[in-house]
Amino acid sequence: MTRRGIRLQSVNAALTPSLKRGTGIVVLFAMIAIAMKAETDKHDNSARFDTDSKAIGIDNRCSACISHDITDFVGELRDSHRRIKGIGGILTSKIKTGTIKWSWEDDQGVIHNFIIPNSYYVPDTKVRLLSTQHWAQTQKDTKPKQGTKGITNANNITLEWKQGKYKRTISLGRENNVATFYLAPGYKKFKAFCTEIGPSSQNDIDPILACETGIVSDEDESPETQVGFTDKDKDVWKPATEPQQFDLNVSSDEETAEMVDNEEDRQTVTDASLLLKYHHKFGHMSFTKLQLMAKIGVLPKRLTKCNIPTCSACMFAKATKRAWRGKPSKAYIPPIAKQPGELVSVDMMVSPTPGLVAQITGTLTKQRYKYATVYVDQPTRIGYIYLQKSATAEETIKGKIAFEMYAKSNGVQIQAYHADNGIFRANKWVAECKRAKQNLSFAGVNAHYTNGLSEKRIRDLQDQARTMLIHANHRWPKCISTNLWPYAMRMANDAINNAPSLQNKARKTPLQLFSNTNVHPNMKHYMPFGCPAYVLDAKLQSNLPFHKWKTRSKVGIYLGRSPQHSKNVALILDRTTGLISPQFHIAFDQSFSTTKQDYFDSMWQTKAGFNEPKKVKEKIITKAIARILANRNVQTAETLKEDLQSSEGANKRAHDQIDQPPDRETTQSEGANNNKTLTGTPEIHAKHVQTLQRVGNANPLPERAPQTNTDNEIGMTIPNDINGRVNLTSNSSQSHLIEAMHTEILACTSQGIPGEIFCLEALYPESSLEAMEMDRDPFLAYKATADPDTLYHHQAMKAPDRDKFLLAMQKEIDDQMKHGNFTLMLRSEVPLGEIILPAVWQCKRKRDILTRLIKKYKARLNVDGSKTIKGIHYEQTYSPVASWNSIRLLLTMTAVHNWHTKQLDYVQAYAQAPIEKTLYMQIPRGIQIPGANKDEYCLKLHNNVYGAKNAGRTWNKFLMNKLINELGFKQSQYDECVLYRGTTMYVLYTDDSLLAGPNEKEIDQIIVDLRKAKLELTIEGDLQDFLGVNIERKSDGTIHLTQPQLIDQILEDLKMTKDNVTTRLTPAKSSQILSRHTESESFDNSFNYRSVIGKLNYLERGSRSDISYAVHQCARFTTDPKKEHGEAVRWLARYLKGTKDKGTILRPNKGENMVVYVDADFAGNFDSKETQDIDTARSRHGYIIIYEGCPISWKSQLQGEISLSSTESEYTALSYALRETIPIMEMLKEMKQLGFPVASNTPTIKCKVFEDNSGALEIATNHKIRPRTKHLNVKLHHFRDYVTRGEIIIKKIGTLDQAADYLTKPVNQQILEKLRKIIMGW
Repeated sequence: MTRRGIRLQSVNAALTPSLKRGTGIVVLFAMIAIAMKAETDKHDNSARFDTDSKAIGIDNRCSACISHDITDFVGELRDSHRRIKGIGGILTSKIKTGTIKWSWEDDQGVIHNFIIPNSYYVPDTKVRLLSTQHWAQTQKDTKPKQGTKGITNANNITLEWKQGKYKRTISLGRENNVATFYLAPGYKKFKAFCTEIGPSSQNDIDPILACETGIVSDEDESPETQVGFTDKDKDVWKPATEPQQFDLNVSSDEETAEMVDNEEDRQTVTDASLLLKYHHKFGHMSFTKLQLMAKIGVLPKRLTKCNIPTCSACMFAKATKRAWRGKPSKAYIPPIAKQPGELVSVDMMVSPTPGLVAQITGTLTKQRYKYATVYVDQPTRIGYIYLQKSATAEETIKGKIAFEMYAKSNGVQIQAYHADNGIFRANKWVAECKRAKQNLSFAGVNAHYTNGLSEKRIRDLQDQARTMLIHANHRWPKCISTNLWPYAMRMANDAINNAPSLQNKARKTPLQLFSNTNVHPNMKHYMPFGCPAYVLDAKLQSNLPFHKWKTRSKVGIYLGRSPQHSKNVALILDRTTGLISPQFHIAFDQSFSTTKQDYFDSMWQTKAGFNEPKKVKEKIITKAIARILANRNVQTAETLKEDLQSSEGANKRAHDQIDQPPDRETTQSEGANNNKTLTGTPEIHAKHVQTLQRVGNANPLPERAPQTNTDNEIGMTIPNDINGRVNLTSNSSQSHLIEAMHTEILACTSQGIPGEIFCLEALYPESSLEAMEMDRDPFLAYKATADPDTLYHHQAMKAPDRDKFLLAMQKEIDDQMKHGNFTLMLRSEVPLGEIILPAVWQCKRKRDILTRLIKKYKARLNVDGSKTIKGIHYEQTYSPVASWNSIRLLLTMTAVHNWHTKQLDYVQAYAQAPIEKTLYMQIPRGIQIPGANKDEYCLKLHNNVYGAKNAGRTWNKFLMNKLINELGFKQSQYDECVLYRGTTMYVLYTDDSLLAGPNEKEIDQIIVDLRKAKLELTIEGDLQDFLGVNIERKSDGTIHLTQPQLIDQILEDLKMTKDNVTTRLTPAKSSQILSRHTESESFDNSFNYRSVIGKLNYLERGSRSDISYAVHQCARFTTDPKKEHGEAVRWLARYLKGTKDKGTILRPNKGENMVVYVDADFAGNFDSKETQDIDTARSRHGYIIIYEGCPISWKSQLQGEISLSSTESEYTALSYALRETIPIMEMLKEMKQLGFPVASNTPTIKCKVFEDNSGALEIATNHKIRPRTKHLNVKLHHFRDYVTRGEIIIKKIGTLDQAADYLTKPVNQQILEKLRKIIMGW
């Protein structure tokens, strides 16, 4: 046991007696002991990126707040006579009282200041403690309620203040169960440090140490191993055995390390200062690695042997304890995994400071980056960071997918993960690894060091990011804040990946090892983090007229390289709007020298919600006016006031007016033009692209990109020829690419935070497509199918009948080319702002429903519609299809009158219609076009295409125009997809259609006319299979509707295909009503509950009204199924197995009018154990509509309203049933007027509605307003006119004769068989 562990045990032992005595102050020291233990806990992935924030613990047993730091107090400290009994019985009397001033951030990152009087200064405690009750009592936040408080639950403590408007949530420590958070971040200590060591300090007694001993460096690649050097490295600088010392005040003839403080001010460029500049550009990388880069030629070779400078930011940010004794170096032990991707370490870092979420456009979100998942490939040491707003399994899995796509782009397949516990133990993460067939191992409990590689990387990234932030904030404090840590982390990771690996004998970089390439990093693509970036004005970028006396650029903040673009495209933060955009036409001030000339006011912190808006104070303006009047004569004070508020050069203006939108530099007319100018795209794009960032808000995407970048030895490109100029020679293809990718980001993030740059969807726009190809989880936006005969491209290519699919794919391409649906086009010629959409193959085996034999192989080329944007690629998407009611009505008319039928299928249906708006698509997989590289060429679409969001609507409008205006069809007023011509009825469902009528020659002529209208179609023959339902006409005139193939799929999903599976005689237990069963075990996921419910629902709607009640009851619980729900689904499947070949028989009873059976079960779901479930109070109704003896429609439905009586529930059921009945009645009227033989035995259509509730019957037939039922008047009495006219006749029916009874409740076998015979015919 370590000495520290022994001390903690003794502390706990000493505390025990005092705790028993109930001494409140002893609890304080218990808290201290726990806090001390927390400080010794090595496994701490909570990152800090500043120098000022300090830990503070929460203890509601303290009577007052306590601090050991006198700088926390404001005002005078007073002596206190209190005595504290501390550890080991030691009495502490050095106590003073005073007023503490603490600042901390809320959950959104806004800093708040708190004055807490009557607090204790106890220097011996060495800890800060927040007494929540003391804090709340001193804030005077009691009206209208107590608004300042601390709330504790099992996982965290929440602090609330200002009437609950602001909150800070502090998680309880995983190891110590204590809530600890940090005070507001800042960099005051570093500034004091720089002042102390700066050139102005002439009386330094102790010289400054200039070596890397005691500084955490990337050289340490593992927690326990120190890296040795081989003989090959003799020319590379090495740390000395003893620290080298130098004195700033004494010159020495010995060769010592150079201290280059604020090297930007130096006029003479030495090798040491040059090396230091590279150190700043490369994310404060260790000098050892920089000299290795010089040795291999990435940097000037003369830097290999130069003196090592000292970086003040690194000294402050990376400092650690010096070893108190020597430690023998250990030989490097190579990892067990040899190949990239063989084993990846993963861990999660949490930041107490919320990070800015980068957005290209839109209103800045209040969501924050709070976590970062770090992946480290063990063989190559390459790292990957995924920024997260939460630590949920779903978002962590997105990061896993992003990392795997990054690996895939480098030709690496991830095989296994080694993780810490926590979120990586979540069922969803484990299931995702299993699904991807990846091994998963964990660090031992309380043995986090076994995952040391990722923990060490987190520490290195944290240190480098902190160093970059300190360096940038010291030079540009107004614009750089700790909230930019996510981008400093990414830049640090990028630097590590591109720096030589000390573990590799060849000194290759992790990226070279991972991607198996020898490409070295280009240093001109690296700039110091946070440095000023001068972005060329939008009009100049677009080659538009520009006022020669206006400033030609605007200053932004450099946040690293863009992840979506080439390496020379930078991400620039707009100081005014907080938006971040990729830019190319930029000049960088790498030395921050221009910040000394102008402080560049910053408003992005307020726009993003990190600062509270401040209003202009009149007295401040008045003082400023008086100050100006003293120096010059001005006509009026009012003029000066306006001048002060509008002057762009005033350094303080933006801070004072930060709540006001910035003044535009253009007139209103110019501003209107800028929407078009800044984007370089037509006006239709403006509302989506929104110029990325508007003038005054930010700069737009460039239209032209430079071919060359002229710079000095280290790539310095600073405006006004400080060290060089940028060549703005245009490169249209580069600009086109940036514009297209920008628009693509907007499209990909339309469902989340608009324009978010670092989410999975934006980092990898093809992620949804890849997810389809890789069979990803459903939370990624794509529509999956459980049909084994529907395959994506990669699945079809692995199938044994892949040759058949290849032929089908070739046929699809040939047909597309034959019709001129697309042409080949250079990507560089695609208009600016247009997205080149991915292409998706859908392959399908079409089988005979009864025999299950494959009758056709089909391949369909789709465009990925999820990437399209409303208003740019489409306007409306609604496309009508025929209802089941219309389809069954046609079948009934066919059965009653023995009509002739024909089934039609349109070839390449969607592609027969012209495209509504021009689209561009990638060359699909599996297709080789001679001379056309997929990276250089794409397809321009001329005709409508499958997959587009408006494809169905475009096809429907095109076909309806042909049918109605060219071929003389009359469209039904009650179903848009039912048409008539002569005595023929036509029903359309997308591209499948039915023709039925008494005259076969008329049907044949219609087909001829369709082809003359240039509609390509195939005749599928007489009715057979339609929409997955087998339609069989029997010799006795009946029509049988069955779906055996769908039942087989359901049984396969449930693994119940074997002959020994027991069958059931009813679809559900008649003695049990399903409820939520909240106290029961969760469903075991032995089958895909949602998928099976979806299939059961389609089966019920197609042909099986007998399972309606059971299916709808099971469907209610898909969000959280329990064990009982899974058992109910299996029971239903056993019933289907015994009735697989059964369905609905249309046995016409010619001359019988329409009959509707309506029933309701009043509060039949009530469960006294589920009092929190409002659905148990709802009633369920069901109805069946029958015409000429054949069922046309049926439904089992839980009522939306809570009925107050059985009469109300029955009457509600009657109303719902007639909402569907009346359109069918009207359609029959319409058909009769057109000469169709409809119920010729009566002059008008009349409907009998059988009701078994006398109260409902009375309300429906006797139209009086009653006090207890007047609330039903408006909503439910819509059908009364039909009753008055005699078109609906409502009759009472006995409960035993109610055919709709099995739609409202589970019934026994006897009732089921009786009603099934009446309705379904068997």
